[in-house]
Amino acid sequence: MTPAQISKKIGKSEAVISNFLRLMKLPDFAKDAVAAGKISEGHARQVLSLEGHPDAQKTLVNSIIKNEWSVRKAEQFVVAFKHSTKPDIKSAKKAVSQKNAFTNKFSKKIGLPVRQKTTAKGGGQIIISYKSEDDLVKLEKLF
Repeated sequence: MTPAQISKKIGKSEAVISNFLRLMKLPDFAKDAVAAGKISEGHARQVLSLEGHPDAQKTLVNSIIKNEWSVRKAEQFVVAFKHSTKPDIKSAKKAVSQKNAFTNKFSKKIGLPVRQKTTAKGGGQIIISYKSEDDLVKLEKLF
């Protein structure tokens, strides 16, 4: 049956059927994670985009579960993995990392927590967290 025929038969949209059929192509460990509610269908689509790289898929699923990555973070991993000169899991994980030598140095300098968010296009954000008005005043004085 085609997705359109299945759609009519069970009363779901063709897009829902197509997405479900795509998820059937996931490796077993990823299917199990979706079934157990450990990763979402959005996460699973990112895992699918690494087809042909089973180690990267497994690393991505484990990172999503262990670090509670959002779908956006999973996408950052995928983009970094695919755009490296040689597909490299270590580089991809590093690209997603929110803390690095720069953020640690910056954090020490200003005395407040600093995180980095990298976007899929190579840009990003530096996020400075503060807990009180005093922290904000302290930061303002530095600049």
